Amino acid sequence: MAEFTYQLYGRQDAPSVLLIYLHGFNHNQENNDRLMSQMAPLIPNALIVAPLSDVLCENNPQTRQWYSIDAFDPQNRRRNPQSSVDEIMDIYDTAGEQLAAAALRMNHFISEMQQKYQIDDGHTYLAGFSQGAQLALYTALTRKSVIGGCIMFSGIVAGKNLLEKEMVSHPQILLMHGDKDEKILSKTHEASRHWLLRHGLHLKSIYMPELDHKVVEAELQEAAKMLNLHTR
Repeated sequence: MAEFTYQLYGRQDAPSVLLIYLHGFNHNQENNDRLMSQMAPLIPNALIVAPLSDVLCENNPQTRQWYSIDAFDPQNRRRNPQSSVDEIMDIYDTAGEQLAAAALRMNHFISEMQQKYQIDDGHTYLAGFSQGAQLALYTALTRKSVIGGCIMFSGIVAGKNLLEKEMVSHPQILLMHGDKDEKILSKTHEASRHWLLRHGLHLKSIYMPELDHKVVEAELQEAAKMLNLHTR
């Protein structure tokens, strides 16, 4: 039995690429369906697997979360424009143990999907939005074998101190963030970019003009470029 319930999108018959997509905080299957209906046509040789977290969102029992941050930041300082970038990064650092535990489970799930669809690590990609991007990165960097790449939509390097100790892999990273994001504040983009570069990651970063906390077509096109280059 798979580690998580999941939905499939795209090519299920002999796919060349496996993409695992991780939803954001306060999202559910409807959010996945909406976004994957846009993305799947852009990567015709890929199978997209979208697992659903089994943790109910603490703010809404109809949605899901990968980990809890509110207990560490009840005043939402991470979303306060007056908070410094260092303070925001330190707040997200408190999620390290939760992310590490979730990443172990997610790496097991990835291996299950690879075995089921006969796809190797080199043709496996992780993508995520917001909180899902944080987990995608943590999972990719702590996986013992290097995957094809990790795509972060509106994400941030979270759990950085523990991740620094657990990191064993250096896949390609595509980091995208809108310059009007008020949930994971736009000004954290540079801090995440510098952390990734400082730790030797192969990085492409894109700062999207006039974009708030969501995924747009231009970002999906950039993600598709990465995946379509590595079809077999």
